[in-house]
Amino acid sequence: MRIVVNDIAASCGGAVTILKDFYDYLLQNDHDNEWIFILSDGYIAGHDNIRVILRPDVKRSNINKVIFDLLLGSRFIANLNPDVVLSLQNIITFGLNIPQVVYIHQVLPFQTIKRFSFLKKDERVYAIYQYLIGHLIKESAKKATKIIVQSEWMKSCVVKTIGVESNKIIIARPNIREISQQVLNIKYTSNIFFYPANSAVYKNHDIIYKACEILNDDGCSDFRVDLTISGCSTGNINFVGALPHDEVLFRYRYATLLFPSYLETFGLPLAEARQMNSVILSGDTEFAREILVGYENAYYFNTDNPRRLADLMKKVMCGCITQLHSQSRVVSAGNEWEKVVSLLLSLAL
Repeated sequence: MRIVVNDIAASCGGAVTILKDFYDYLLQNDHDNEWIFILSDGYIAGHDNIRVILRPDVKRSNINKVIFDLLLGSRFIANLNPDVVLSLQNIITFGLNIPQVVYIHQVLPFQTIKRFSFLKKDERVYAIYQYLIGHLIKESAKKATKIIVQSEWMKSCVVKTIGVESNKIIIARPNIREISQQVLNIKYTSNIFFYPANSAVYKNHDIIYKACEILNDDGCSDFRVDLTISGCSTGNINFVGALPHDEVLFRYRYATLLFPSYLETFGLPLAEARQMNSVILSGDTEFAREILVGYENAYYFNTDNPRRLADLMKKVMCGCITQLHSQSRVVSAGNEWEKVVSLLLSLAL
């Protein structure tokens, strides 16, 4: 079988992580089928049965990307003679008469929690994804042969928003790395908190800043919050910038995870921290409840209630909340990409 994987949009962050994770799975597990990746840059290398085609011209502007997805891409991909096409970039290639599977990891067009505004500078880019690009993503999902999402919560959002049958959607959770015993032996520190997230508005850093102010007003100041965004560290807030993944895992183990984000397709830090047996203070969201179901070290707060977050942080510091040895810390077993490859091969028959 010949499968084309379109991921021209991938350039950083989670999108490249998904791409590389899928590529690594194929290197280890599929030597019989032909895979052709269409990318904007050399994030992966060709191999025996894997070919990489670079199209940086498509990624050069948003207009180029839209023209390729709507008009020019169908001819380019059809000339590769694939049996099935997988898009890892939220949108199919319109105009192809070939089975297409779309992997949707962009939540903004499908959620109703927050309506972003074109008029607010810090929300404009999210409004574009929610309404303009979001329209293409939703139309694409309707036309796709199958849809892949990362969680039950995301599946529910897609079904409710565009009205597709639930059996058109499969769930493939991100794979969680095995944790070494050496890392699990790291000692937990009750007055250090950690939030690995970018600076997107919906990551909700403001509630952490307000909770820290409340704690200081209450006379509780012997603590530190490490944030993986840029800034000038001051008081209890320590801006550490982007960290290597191994360092993130290390910090899960000795610190308490804060996770106030109110919009995620999955919420990978929650799953990784659970795997590490971390104490987790999370916003009370559907995706968080799904990932943390049955986990003894999870505590919740409303994502607009800094007082509740401050109270939970205080309980951690004073020992009222302690790190329990959870019997249910493992999120999932097996590799979810196996499910994706099986789907693609079934459509190509």
